[in-house]
Amino acid sequence: MAAAVDPSLSAGEFSFSVVQGGPFYSLRKRLGLVPEKGLGLAPRILAIILLTWAPVVIGAVLEGVAFVGPSQDPLLRHFGIHSRLLIAVPLLLLAEFPMERNVRMVIRHFVQSGIVRPEQHGDLKSILRSCERLRDSLWGRLLVLAVVAAVVLLGLSGSEMIHNHELKWATTGSSADAHATFAGQWFMYVSRPVYLALLTVWLWRLIVVWSLMAKVSKLDLHLVPGHPDRAGGLAFLDLIVRACNPLMIANSVVLAGRWAHDVKYHQLDVTNLQPVLLVYIAAVLLLFLGPFLMFSKTLLRFKHHATLQYAVLTGDEGRLIDEKWILRKDVGENALLGPPEIGPMADAITLYETVSKIRPFPLGKEALIGLVVATVLPIIPVFALQIPLKDLLLKLGAGLL
Repeated sequence: MAAAVDPSLSAGEFSFSVVQGGPFYSLRKRLGLVPEKGLGLAPRILAIILLTWAPVVIGAVLEGVAFVGPSQDPLLRHFGIHSRLLIAVPLLLLAEFPMERNVRMVIRHFVQSGIVRPEQHGDLKSILRSCERLRDSLWGRLLVLAVVAAVVLLGLSGSEMIHNHELKWATTGSSADAHATFAGQWFMYVSRPVYLALLTVWLWRLIVVWSLMAKVSKLDLHLVPGHPDRAGGLAFLDLIVRACNPLMIANSVVLAGRWAHDVKYHQLDVTNLQPVLLVYIAAVLLLFLGPFLMFSKTLLRFKHHATLQYAVLTGDEGRLIDEKWILRKDVGENALLGPPEIGPMADAITLYETVSKIRPFPLGKEALIGLVVATVLPIIPVFALQIPLKDLLLKLGAGLL
């Protein structure tokens, strides 16, 4: 029988949005960048491409540094710039849709499934309001401003213009008095700060998700020992991880673009990238899976108690069956031997085995593999520039399986 839906859900008491709020959300609404209803993703994506990518390309064309010609390292070759502004930035906006939808679904399921007990609904509402205050707090705005200011000041220092391959196409003059062209300045002071501001907003949203999961994990959750997901019924949390996949693709696309340029045009050996890639994957797993580690302590404690309880149940039923059918004793009308909820001894053993296999982590293998694939897939073409694709895929497949 399906769990009854709490009527208070319709009143919005359990509603929560990671996306509709946060750093400079009110300002974006006043500027018309966010509609009153919905997310308005299509016009926002078009507007941000026109703001960040189009001026850089038009400026580079007019300055003669867009294609092979006067420049030895034209803009066309810098895959990282194009992937950042044409792929990553739109993906950072598109990621708002699955995150908005899936976080709402997760919170609703906590209530509808009964995992959050009715007597703790008030605590859950308090947690949601607390996370809203964190989402909209001054700290988020300060974090975004600090990152943008650091990027702008780095560009103003001028030192990066000389040593960064990504900006060589946008410099004029000798090494001693190198300065940026219009296209280069637009990239440094508009395009890149916009990209990093979006990235930092997502970092703040992940901090809010960390806070939400940490607080919910401390509730007295009503987990189900025999749940087939082997996580007490918490495997639905992978909805949030799946919503993060566009973010991972966006970051990996930018990294792959930078690396591809260095491999193809600056003789970088891809084997030198392997340690960096491993550190990157480890950092990704920690950042995006960390919130769900908060439930590990609860699951370990739950598994310990449930295993002992089901061991007693299985032992009691096993002894009764032995006494009745092997020793031929009269055990009377014992409840354990009758009800269809438990069934014969084989079913009791199956229940015990299910409980003994409860994972200490709520997410399954599929969610973990999906996150790793979203992280690695955009980077495969970089390694394929020097390693045969067949060998590369075989190595990756062996690592995942």
